[in-house]
Amino acid sequence: MDQLPQFGTAIFQALMPTMKAYNSVHENNRSSIESTPREEFTYGSDPCQKLDFYSPKSISEDTPIVVFAYGGGLSRGDKRLPSPPTAEGLVYANIGHYFASRGFITVIPDYRRTGEGGTYPSGGQDIAGALEWIKNRFDTGSHKLWIMGNSAGAVHSATWLLEPSLAESRKSVQTGSIIIQGVVLVSIPAHFQKAGADRRDVLTAYYKDRLEEDCALGQVSKAQSPEAKLLVVTATLDPEDEILEPSQHFVDAYKEKFGKDSLSEVVLEGHNHFSTVLGLGTGDEREESLGREVLQWMGQA
Repeated sequence: MDQLPQFGTAIFQALMPTMKAYNSVHENNRSSIESTPREEFTYGSDPCQKLDFYSPKSISEDTPIVVFAYGGGLSRGDKRLPSPPTAEGLVYANIGHYFASRGFITVIPDYRRTGEGGTYPSGGQDIAGALEWIKNRFDTGSHKLWIMGNSAGAVHSATWLLEPSLAESRKSVQTGSIIIQGVVLVSIPAHFQKAGADRRDVLTAYYKDRLEEDCALGQVSKAQSPEAKLLVVTATLDPEDEILEPSQHFVDAYKEKFGKDSLSEVVLEGHNHFSTVLGLGTGDEREESLGREVLQWMGQA
């Protein structure tokens, strides 16, 4: 979208203008997005533990599965964002539609945020809970599984992949009917060394006094050999201090520990922190560059 550069790169500065810019794009595609069947299910006892399940045209014993974790700064977000500023019910249904229309079962879970019982490692635990629900639903067959997270959702996806206490969840998708193939981290704030003062309360609420140890970069040092391929995605209009620099630190530390071939990297030209996922399901090839890169990597991983 040509006007993205004028919104700036700072996360809170770019948020509302970007959401509003995609409102009409999503509205124009409402009938297409809503044509993808969606069901809501509960995957845990907490009120936040619900998920949206998007179905492709047909489901067989080997239909692949994508689990998407949205962002929201650890304190906000919803599996279908309300209006305003977004088109009612279409974000993140656009992602469910995008992958389902390409043959993937797509699962988008809500998770506990700060103020709702969300404290580290609850984000990774809730991804584990959603995976357990998926395993119970598909207890036969051989379904390839991919996890993709954006921003705070990437933080939670990294927690699921690296946190030692979640080893049993990772082990549970190494064999059986659901087999993990890879994890995609989109615009991950891998540490918060340059986070503004306005972020302090939320970070303290989520990480308590272990921010440095339990942020994604800190998790690398305590992780064992990763049990899934990893793709790290950034956008050229991501903020340098909050995303690009921390993400690069994460990549460097990960490669140093697990080898230079342990992860892949992609930079999306012309996208900002939000447009990478908002552009999916629009039917525009340039807007959907994240999906194209992820699908290509899936075929290689």
